[in-house]
Amino acid sequence: MTYLNTRKIIALAILLLFCLDILNSGPVLKRAGAQSLQSTYELLRDNPQYAGYLDELRGAGVNDVQINAFLDALDAEVAARGSLTESTFNSVLFNSMDSLRRTGNYNDMFFAILGMLESDEILTILRGGIPASLIPLRNAVRDSMLGPPGASPAAPGSAPGGGFGGGLIIPLPDPLAAEIQRQLETGGPVVRLVPAGSTGEFVLSGALLNKINAAGKELELVFPGVTFRLPPGAMQLAGAGTLAISAHPLDAALAARLLQDIGPEHQLVGSIYELLGSTDSSILGVNFFRPVTVVLSYAGAGGELLDVYYYDEDLNEWIKMNGEIDEGNQTISFTTLHLSKYAVFSSSSKEPARQAVKVSFTDMAGHWAASDIETMVRLGLVAGVSPTQFAPDRTITRAEFAALLARATGLETAGQVTNCFTDVLPGKWYYGVVNAAAEVGLVSGYSAAAFGPDDPVTREQMTVMIARSLAYKGRNAGLAAEEVNLHLAAFKDGEKISPWARGSLALAVKLGIVKGREGALVAPGATATRAEAAVMILRMLAHL
Repeated sequence: MTYLNTRKIIALAILLLFCLDILNSGPVLKRAGAQSLQSTYELLRDNPQYAGYLDELRGAGVNDVQINAFLDALDAEVAARGSLTESTFNSVLFNSMDSLRRTGNYNDMFFAILGMLESDEILTILRGGIPASLIPLRNAVRDSMLGPPGASPAAPGSAPGGGFGGGLIIPLPDPLAAEIQRQLETGGPVVRLVPAGSTGEFVLSGALLNKINAAGKELELVFPGVTFRLPPGAMQLAGAGTLAISAHPLDAALAARLLQDIGPEHQLVGSIYELLGSTDSSILGVNFFRPVTVVLSYAGAGGELLDVYYYDEDLNEWIKMNGEIDEGNQTISFTTLHLSKYAVFSSSSKEPARQAVKVSFTDMAGHWAASDIETMVRLGLVAGVSPTQFAPDRTITRAEFAALLARATGLETAGQVTNCFTDVLPGKWYYGVVNAAAEVGLVSGYSAAAFGPDDPVTREQMTVMIARSLAYKGRNAGLAAEEVNLHLAAFKDGEKISPWARGSLALAVKLGIVKGREGALVAPGATATRAEAAVMILRMLAHL
């Protein structure tokens, strides 16, 4: 591939990112201390943390006058969008860059930025992440708008960030870190925290988050009217990273717009909440590795028939979450792998309020997998073949199972352009998801060219894909040969397991993901059903 072609591909990728309509700024806070903060250009010029970044821009073909003009315009554009929080900053920044790109006044700067990107950073961009070569610019603008870590009153005593190639470091205030440590030492099952002040946002360092995960404790974040409960391992970060979670009621004007199509049978109870999560390098929000419980209050609503709904931005409609009502505490809880806009509505339905609405598939009555499939549907990981039919005993294809794994692992599949297989054709529904899954190693083909997307997936193939997904999430240590033999010895048909699948199948048995069929059979070469696939994915989630 020529250098020119590589540059064209990179330009296409970054322009695609800037043109995406899925970025949003959400509810935000005031920019603190704006009068005393340096401009982004001054920070890049004077702060040793960013030493060398301006030189790289100059080497990419722009001079200091061009750099200064662009960064001043970028600062002004970001500031003009109101105010900021950690959880909304990335999307506000990239919306602002998109606005400047559209003016056509800074083409030289944009091509300089493009020229600094490595080819392997294209997928990072297309999957909603910030590549390493853009992090210095992101961090400098952040410091200009909100103040550098350690200078803000919200984070006294925090240390300066690392070199310009790394992520933003925002250590917690000492009192909060001490409180987390105190709760870790008490032996209780939950670390319960209330964000200080009225920010409506919680910023947790990767180092402390990892300590909570390692202790096997649930993290509970309590906001006014909203509580988050993160099980151990729901989010994993590098020690220098940060996780920001916020909960804000929408302003009246935006709330009114989202409610304009609600019929008279539904009435809003309380506020519509924008729940947001982000990390230093995420643009499109976060997908949790394990289901997170969110609890909304409906205090004072009386005896109405209630449920939680989320707003689907693509469909422009409210979708019922089938939440669990706690009448004593006047709350409704639900589980999710991502955050969005949520609200409690009362309904004129005659259905008893205390019973969460169940997923009703007429072909699931009495089925062994009914409860697990209901959970998977609620999590948004599987769906029926029709509003009333799930078809639990229908075979599932290799492409369909790859799509399940992608959703369960939070793999971003939009924008995938590299075709790994000759039989995965553009225009097919599975083109993007199969190639994205193959790119990160969740799946592989029969050969370098053939995937067999429409072939029924076998049980042993599924376990290999599951093992690869566990490894992708850092959860697969592998088994010694003796342990493999031990876990497979209980099955009468163990000798039928393909050599390439023995380790993966044994791991799945050890973790309880595979439990075999009747008659002590593991049926490695048998085609898997939709029910079996859904249940295996749900069991896998417990180990992510």
